[in-house]
Amino acid sequence: MLKVSPATVSHWVQDLLDGDWVVESDGKAWTPGRPSSCLTLNPNAANALVADVTHDGIEIAMVNFIGEVVARENIEEPMADFTTGSNLLLSKLRSWIANPNGIEISGVSLVFPGIWNDVTRNLLFSSSLPGWVGMDIPTHSLGIPVIVDNDANSAAVGEAWFGEQVDTTNALVVLLRWGIGSAVLHARDIFGGSRNGASGLGHMIVANEPDAPLCDCGNQGCLEAVVGRTMRRVLGRTGSPGDVDDSEMQSIVTLLGSATANMVNLLGIQEIVMIGDSLTNAPALWEMWVQETRRLIMPHMMHSVRFRRSALGERAAILGGAWNVFNQVLGILDKREAL
Repeated sequence: MLKVSPATVSHWVQDLLDGDWVVESDGKAWTPGRPSSCLTLNPNAANALVADVTHDGIEIAMVNFIGEVVARENIEEPMADFTTGSNLLLSKLRSWIANPNGIEISGVSLVFPGIWNDVTRNLLFSSSLPGWVGMDIPTHSLGIPVIVDNDANSAAVGEAWFGEQVDTTNALVVLLRWGIGSAVLHARDIFGGSRNGASGLGHMIVANEPDAPLCDCGNQGCLEAVVGRTMRRVLGRTGSPGDVDDSEMQSIVTLLGSATANMVNLLGIQEIVMIGDSLTNAPALWEMWVQETRRLIMPHMMHSVRFRRSALGERAAILGGAWNVFNQVLGILDKREAL
């Protein structure tokens, strides 16, 4: 238990109230020394403009401080070409910033399917948007702070702060979209390694034969290269949902389960969260994947690892992007944890 004096608590609460981070939920004004009352986070304390970029479009959303999406726009356009795609992205964001409908925007979050380099300010790698790799995205032209991160990292952060209760001591979040993304949460933070690209389940080597499929990352035999194309058919990303035979489904499950179990055994993962709106097209994939992963987990850990599907779905990436703005631009993490 945190040992602090009542006066210190009163001082902290007053700071939060003065900064409009919290409000009285019972409508009464708070004063030091009076009977306790309920405080709640102020939805209007901050707002983030988030753009979730995929290979086939952009979802733009305005998110308030408690994780509510107050406005959104979905743009379905091919994004493979950097010049066309980046111009569309920046044009849409400038329009939102110029016409915020009375909302004060704290910052912008860009969510990409790839590894972002904060030093060079560009994508180091993206299997979904290879044409964007190494290209300069002139985010400074937006005129407000811009935070950029990977979609799986953002989804994991969204789960940690706005999702169901996650065992954030050690959790693996798997994002199934066009590719296979993943992130490891530790104490509600992302383990990104030295280059912000750690925990990439999709690029775990699962086939080392000389003729193993070549991956977009340059290696051979990555999980994404071996099963990605078939998985996209299973999930209905290409073709009709479930358009695979039993042997193809089993191949996906075997390799995905093996890679996931390796992560669990290596890092002592306590909870696994699967995110992917297209999973509704393939309920059998989820069930078989859990069963295969559990079979391969070390016996002493087998029954303690929890599996669940995200209630947020792919919206988790949007919400995680918003939290990145609140935390990195406004530095409010300590304020929120003080409640």
